[in-house]
Amino acid sequence: MNDSSQIQTLTGRTEPVFGSPAPASEEQGIPHSADKPHGSDALGLDNALTGLAELIAHKRAEGPFTIGIFGGSGSGKSFALNRLLAMVEQLRDGAAAVGASSPFLSRITVARLDAARADGNPVNALAASVYDALRTSPAADQAGLADEIVASSLDPRAAARAATERLMELRRKLDAERQGLHELSGRRARLAETVLYQTSGSRIDSYARSNRGSIDNRLRAFGFDNNDTLATYKDLVRDVAERPSIVGRISTFVHAMWAFRGQTKLLVYAVVFYLLAWAFNYAQLNLPAWEGWLRGFGDSWLPVITFVQKNASWLGTLRSLCNWLVLAFLALNVVRAFRFVSPIYRGVSHLNADMDARRHELDHLVSNQTRLVNDLSSDADAQARRAEEAERRAAAQGARAGAVQVASPFVKNGASADADARAFLAGIAATSEERRPQRIVVAIDNLDAVPAPQALALLEEVTPALSHPVYVTIASVDADAVGATPEARSRLTKLLQTPFNVANAISRGYGTFVKGLLAPASSAPQLTVDSSGLRALDAAASVLDTPMRPGEASLLETLSTLAGRSPRRVLQFINLYKLARTRSTAFAPLALALAVECSGDAQLKQALLNGVAGKADDAEVAFDNAPLTSALKAVALINRHAVSVGQMREGMAIASAYTA
Repeated sequence: MNDSSQIQTLTGRTEPVFGSPAPASEEQGIPHSADKPHGSDALGLDNALTGLAELIAHKRAEGPFTIGIFGGSGSGKSFALNRLLAMVEQLRDGAAAVGASSPFLSRITVARLDAARADGNPVNALAASVYDALRTSPAADQAGLADEIVASSLDPRAAARAATERLMELRRKLDAERQGLHELSGRRARLAETVLYQTSGSRIDSYARSNRGSIDNRLRAFGFDNNDTLATYKDLVRDVAERPSIVGRISTFVHAMWAFRGQTKLLVYAVVFYLLAWAFNYAQLNLPAWEGWLRGFGDSWLPVITFVQKNASWLGTLRSLCNWLVLAFLALNVVRAFRFVSPIYRGVSHLNADMDARRHELDHLVSNQTRLVNDLSSDADAQARRAEEAERRAAAQGARAGAVQVASPFVKNGASADADARAFLAGIAATSEERRPQRIVVAIDNLDAVPAPQALALLEEVTPALSHPVYVTIASVDADAVGATPEARSRLTKLLQTPFNVANAISRGYGTFVKGLLAPASSAPQLTVDSSGLRALDAAASVLDTPMRPGEASLLETLSTLAGRSPRRVLQFINLYKLARTRSTAFAPLALALAVECSGDAQLKQALLNGVAGKADDAEVAFDNAPLTSALKAVALINRHAVSVGQMREGMAIASAYTA
């Protein structure tokens, strides 16, 4: 056989040899795709996550509330969590740009807690993550706030260490920003040199290069014979630009009339012929005196006297000729001077235009940098006072000199670590809203790396410490592992009251995901550590503010009896419905499906499944369960027609995304 990539089987057929090497090509797929928690949304989670992000960032959302992102290991929980946090941060930044009219908060801090690193004292690790998030916040006042709360609520020695660390950090930053301000001021002072010699594509540079031939000829005519006439031209432009505008131009023109090669010679010629014209004029006016003077030499001078008398008119002609030559030499001098200075004047105009544009930018940068330096200087002074006060308190408590400094005041082995951490979190909550973040989002990830009982214990330790309205808790959890028993599942759902099921929320299946993995390297989606592929969210309006439709409130009141027999279950049903209703226009079947999911009644759930199983989408829904049949009548009344199996399946699919 000629084709080495095929073999002949026992049946006589030829089949490809899949192990045969193929020539390398840019169109081949990636040999191995990494399992990363970031990237583009190939699973269709964005639509469902957008509602959650708006809920977290919404001004009128009452806290505290907890969100559980549920799914098995490898189901995409971390991806969904990172995607959700990126959306929250985008809404936060958008709200800051929109202003007070935005329905979203503009001061939200996101803290991340790795459950695998929260051994021993999870509340202490939680406080450390919130502390680090505040200290790394772009807002300097939040970093100062964290240190103030530490100073007032923690052990004096730990507070002193934290205050000193913060002071050192502020001083390092202040030194760096002062150096930046010094560099900006230097750039502004050297602006002309920068534009002339270091900025390609500027107006002056483009003009000089496009007219290089004529500029070169004019400079050489004036004695500039060096090899780099372009640099000489720019030097001349700089010299003129450094003088006051009118004075500089006049002095440059006057200088060009006499100081360069050829110009002095023309002026000398003009002076010589001017003197000759004066002599000829003097001789013509004083001709009788000349004749008497010549007669005194005797008769031998008579021929000369006779010649002078006959040609006396020549003196006037020679005088006029000399005068014209004087004017000609002066005019030539002026013309040459004008030809010399005209490109320089043009260059000065272009240089001034370039400098005006860049000076405006530099002035803006210098102003901002000066303001930043002043703010940092004030922060450093205030922090120095806080550090001094913290040192005095630590000394009063007998803190020994030379104690080892640590990056965080929350040390795991401290005797009062748990109390300090709780005091810190409570101190943030007790601070006025004008100073603290409007919302602090705590994201707990990597619970899969922790044994199930320990993971549940960690959540039970952490969530009470975040019980103030300023906090929002998001945890990615494998509910089947952590809530393996009915008792554990009940504890888990009580802790995380807003569930989001990643597997049930996937709207595109895995087709698009697989195509992306098999795509050629040149077209494969690039996974990055930011919100790659995240569509722009509108921070000026929220889908959660969509008003209730006619009959919606009365239907929810009817279905609330189906959702549960306790206020907590009814509250969860209403909250989840407000979130889910934005994803469907057929709100009545969705409300019924969500009420059944929230009820926790296995018989109701099975009856709901039986009502749609094996039926066509256009068939009418019917249940063999009395409570469901009664609820279906209310749904059909609001729906204004019988509920179809297709509508019910759509509602069930959306509702399933909000279950554990």
